[in-house]
Amino acid sequence: MFSAGDASRAPGAWRTVPFAPFDAIARAYGVRAVQRARVVTTVEGEYALIATTDAGALGLVYGDDTIDVIADARERAVEIAAHDRRLALGARPRRFLHTPPPGWAWSGTARRSRYASPIDPEARIVVWPSVPGGSIDDAWAQLGAELASEAAQVTAAFSGAPIAVDHLRGWLRELEGTSAAGLAMRWGFAAVADDRAAYACYLASPADTFDRLLQPFTWLVDSITPLPALVPATALGVFAAWID
Repeated sequence: MFSAGDASRAPGAWRTVPFAPFDAIARAYGVRAVQRARVVTTVEGEYALIATTDAGALGLVYGDDTIDVIADARERAVEIAAHDRRLALGARPRRFLHTPPPGWAWSGTARRSRYASPIDPEARIVVWPSVPGGSIDDAWAQLGAELASEAAQVTAAFSGAPIAVDHLRGWLRELEGTSAAGLAMRWGFAAVADDRAAYACYLASPADTFDRLLQPFTWLVDSITPLPALVPATALGVFAAWID
């Protein structure tokens, strides 16, 4: 777990900490209030968060299981440092930006998100990490393996309906069956892809509440944002990425 002892108080010094919620990291740096926060992209295409707070500026660069953190009184210095921070993680399964339905409670791991329905404790949405260079068929196979690991029995699978999210293309499929406990279940599975990665998630719900939960699920699917592309380095360094 992340603790205050993981925070570096030296201005402009990077510190690598275990993956933790932003609030826990901010408190360790003495933050009581956040004026604004925004997501930016590093030179390697990784996600970073720049936060302006009552204790100065914080920059968080997100790896997989760790976060690199920098604190400084100067927001611009934090922004430049975060943009230039290199983790050298390369192409891999990784988190991607999406918006969960309001009221659905998050749990999960650093790479995989699970959202619990506010109206049915047996219902959930699961968002997998992206698959680099992956195909939609790869994601479909992953769903089959996951349902098998949960001892779920699929009795019917329906043809996929095509979906499009910006320039991502894919389909939504529905399945019927039973859970390991014998509960009648329905699943909605969505997968979209571009030429760099596949993005997939699914809704698992008792059959009698599935129709009510399908709309919030499709909202999440519509919010999927492709991974940022690598920003090529030039002789101008970080400023090249900021010049129109």
